[in-house]
Amino acid sequence: MVIKESGPDHVFIAVRDTGKGLPAEDLENVFEPIFTVKRGRAATGLGLVIAHRIVCDMGGEIRAESDQNTRGTRFLVTLPTTKRLLPVDPKKSTMPPPPHRAKVLVVDDDEAVGRAVKRSLSRHHDVTVTTTGADVLDRMRTGERYDAILCDLMMPEITGMDLYHRLAEVPPDQGERMIFLTGGAFAPKATDFLLRVGNPRLEKPFDVPSLLALISTFVSAKL
Repeated sequence: MVIKESGPDHVFIAVRDTGKGLPAEDLENVFEPIFTVKRGRAATGLGLVIAHRIVCDMGGEIRAESDQNTRGTRFLVTLPTTKRLLPVDPKKSTMPPPPHRAKVLVVDDDEAVGRAVKRSLSRHHDVTVTTTGADVLDRMRTGERYDAILCDLMMPEITGMDLYHRLAEVPPDQGERMIFLTGGAFAPKATDFLLRVGNPRLEKPFDVPSLLALISTFVSAKL
């Protein structure tokens, strides 16, 4: 890996692997979701898709260089320096406070995601975090209800899709209160589901202002 400053406000990073070079038709698709160069195998990798989104969200650029006559593929990343890219501090946000302090349930099997979302929302809303759909159903059986349910779409055992159908039977319709957290790539079944139900979705990684704005708009529309 090579890191160097390429200007007063940018840093240039070059990373090369040691595998076989890629033909042009594969190189054009390396940043596409669920793409693989391993013929005959199921495509499951999302690493480059996520890397591309992170770099672009930071105001940078990533591209790949390779051919079958060279060894390895080189990825070229350009990122703005911290002088240009400043982190968002939710406590200093100029966004007006939401009109209603909502009860928000966060459902994600990744505990770190749940903690991060709770930190981002707790100043404005009452936030509960859980890691399983089974726990959500237990909470509903005891009478808990929420203004918004932020739920990971793909989880083990009970997926966000399964949970939606179960919560649609809970009065008032808690399924309509779901906002899906997604990784940006879906199997056909998940894509069809999102188009059919029409619930909002938020792609990871997301920023604090976007999350606050979505919750505020969503909750206000349900009042």
